[in-house]
Amino acid sequence: MINIKLNKIFTILLIVFSFLMANSQTNAQVEQTEKSSASKKQTSSCSIGTINFTCPDGFTKEETTVKNTLLFRKEYMDLVTYLFVSVPSGNFEEAKIKETIAGKFSPNTAKKFVWKEVKNPLLMNLESSYKKSAKNLLGFDGKRLFNYLDRSFSFKNKNIFVGYVYEMKDVDVENHFKKGLGGENAVGCNAVASIINSVTKEKEGEKQYCSLSITIGTAKKIND
Repeated sequence: MINIKLNKIFTILLIVFSFLMANSQTNAQVEQTEKSSASKKQTSSCSIGTINFTCPDGFTKEETTVKNTLLFRKEYMDLVTYLFVSVPSGNFEEAKIKETIAGKFSPNTAKKFVWKEVKNPLLMNLESSYKKSAKNLLGFDGKRLFNYLDRSFSFKNKNIFVGYVYEMKDVDVENHFKKGLGGENAVGCNAVASIINSVTKEKEGEKQYCSLSITIGTAKKIND
């Protein structure tokens, strides 16, 4: 029994260490690149109804048929990230957003993806006084694995969902899906942090960054 518990603890620590190593260099590179070019670019404004925010830096707007939703794309090195902002008037159209983005990545197999929720995701720290809920999902079609993560919060009586999807590469995709190993990437998390702050105006500065202080635990009703 003791050996089994020690093995579980070791596995969790190994996952955390791998997550930190994989994201620390990318996060530093993203932050340095974005800060060095920030003064050279003019920001533009995006809006969904009465909710206004600064359009995500370095992202291009994509077509989407999902109502009250904006979709963006960014390619950084070999990582393609699709970012969405949704302010639904009714129910959040999560399924349609997932299918839309999966179709951008893989037009012929978008409807074949099986999605499962990550029960204990490794979430990067995103500071905000607004209470947020987070959701992490994995989508798998037998060959390709996609990681979906959103954060939702209420602002001025509106429910706002900000999230992103990217393809997980250089991993054993079948094993990752089976074990439910999700996570985040720096490009997506930094963009989410910046958009949330752009809406709430909690901090000075248009660019906000996630940190690598992570917590293993449920993704529901967090206030990170």
